[in-house]
Amino acid sequence: MKEPNRISKQLEYSKRTHFTDEFVLVDGITRAGKFGLAHVVSALEGVEFFQYPFLLETLLYLNRLGKIDFETCRNLLHVDYDLRVFDSMIGRNLNTRVHDLSCIHKMANFEQYTTRAEIEDRDLLVKKFLSDKRLPFHINHEGLANARTLFKIFPKVKVINVVRDPV
Repeated sequence: MKEPNRISKQLEYSKRTHFTDEFVLVDGITRAGKFGLAHVVSALEGVEFFQYPFLLETLLYLNRLGKIDFETCRNLLHVDYDLRVFDSMIGRNLNTRVHDLSCIHKMANFEQYTTRAEIEDRDLLVKKFLSDKRLPFHINHEGLANARTLFKIFPKVKVINVVRDPV
């Protein structure tokens, strides 16, 4: 019978380059006003409209609970982060559901995001995003419990923690 971790011990991850190492993260407990603040922050010059990265929230907790090792957690989060940034660069996976607080149409300058989806040349969009030094923006729920791991994986993240009693 094979050792269960034998294969995982043989895997080695190589370092990835990222589109950008910096992003903004609004965090806080449920119903604390994260989405309201997120709309204000995403209206700042150079900041992207916010996205909810389910894997960021989930994988950090799985690592903390010992269900996934740090290297795997880090690499999965880096891949997911890069995919989210790329999708934002080219106007892919925009939330257009008007009844959601994260609907792209609720953004003051939503046309800049929908226009990206109409441009065929992805390289042009990536170059423009990078030359404009756009800052990716995400929203998270109760993530500061995993801050040590978050800052190890993303040392340049800028966290805004909303402290408000939802009652």
